[in-house]
Amino acid sequence: MAWRLPLSGLIGVLGAAAGLAQVDPQVHQQCLNARDYSGCVQLHGGGERSAAPTKPLLKQLQQQQQIYLQAVQAAGRPNRFVGTIYNCQKLKRALAQFNAAVPKAYQLAYRGQFEAAVFGEVEACAPQSEAIEALIDQLRAEQ
Repeated sequence: MAWRLPLSGLIGVLGAAAGLAQVDPQVHQQCLNARDYSGCVQLHGGGERSAAPTKPLLKQLQQQQQIYLQAVQAAGRPNRFVGTIYNCQKLKRALAQFNAAVPKAYQLAYRGQFEAAVFGEVEACAPQSEAIEALIDQLRAEQ
């Protein structure tokens, strides 16, 4: 039958599933939004450490965090009824710039969704400042 996997393929699939089952839940939560999940798990889960020392990486993330926060401030518009409304395109660009400047294991996936509105669907988004701060806190803890 054409749907059967060869034995070596089945062993590879089972091995990959076993590797995922061994991820520490705390590491899993931290890496859940990372663009490179396996790289993040390796970095924080006891796998091979990156060759870069922690202090320069921490400094790099903090610099990029400041740039991101400036972009967030520029993307926000206060609204007395619902709080701050953000320009989602600006937040996407700011996150893309952050991701381009940091190692792959520290990149974040953009979070936004479309919501129904009076005149159709509108994109709703929020800054991912807390996710960036969590990455920085993890590096501080490793020092």
